[in-house]
Amino acid sequence: MRVLRSFGGRLQFEKESIREVIFGCKIKEGDKHMIVDLMKSSQYKDVVFKQAKMSKSSFSLDFEDVQV
Repeated sequence: MRVLRSFGGRLQFEKESIREVIFGCKIKEGDKHMIVDLMKSSQYKDVVFKQAKMSKSSFSLDFEDVQV
């Protein structure tokens, strides 16, 4: 799920609806750690984290598991 809104505020949904978080190619390490820590402290369970990386052999993205 990707959420784009023109206004701020909290977005509410069931915690079970998030199963995977994919970090973009240009995310800062500090931001990635902050999101992982927030997800863990908020008791999101069984969430898989992945990192997108630009492929070296084609015009595509590769996805690697993030160890938390």
